[in-house]
Amino acid sequence: MSDALSDISRDQRRGNGYCKFFNLLADYLIKKDNDDGLLKKLIKVAKDTDDISGRGYFSGPSSLANGLEDKIKLLKNGDKNEWAKLLARVAPNDPDCFQRLKKISPFSEGLFIMVDYGCGFVNFGGELKEFLNALIDREGLKTYDADKYAVIIPKPESSEVIWLNCGRSEVDGPRKVK
Repeated sequence: MSDALSDISRDQRRGNGYCKFFNLLADYLIKKDNDDGLLKKLIKVAKDTDDISGRGYFSGPSSLANGLEDKIKLLKNGDKNEWAKLLARVAPNDPDCFQRLKKISPFSEGLFIMVDYGCGFVNFGGELKEFLNALIDREGLKTYDADKYAVIIPKPESSEVIWLNCGRSEVDGPRKVK
């Protein structure tokens, strides 16, 4: 059993590690040439974050270093699944880093929206809130003061859906509607 203050301290250290890791990853991916010094630093930050032992109050152990070099190769080769997973992890926690990564991703021209169908509910993330706020702001209307709006968007010409994962451990791939 642990105490809440120790758990929260681990959360904070782990969160700082994640932030540093994702920003270093962005630095590394933005560079056209491979930078061995930056790669070593990135691997060290990943391992240091993974080495924070025990559960936090809100988080569990990380596995950033696990398969990192293979993931970097996939990202550098423009693998859409790997990019979608990376952007989905970064978007809720570091909007600035998310924007840096999105600019160099295969999704740089599109609106990145995450859809999480939990058990009986749905959550949206990514750029949806900012996109809708910009549409409402463009009309000169107030946001975040108890107002409600209907926003009508023309049907998109095309879209791309990438399966990220499932909250059920027994599911290891996308499932078709029956």
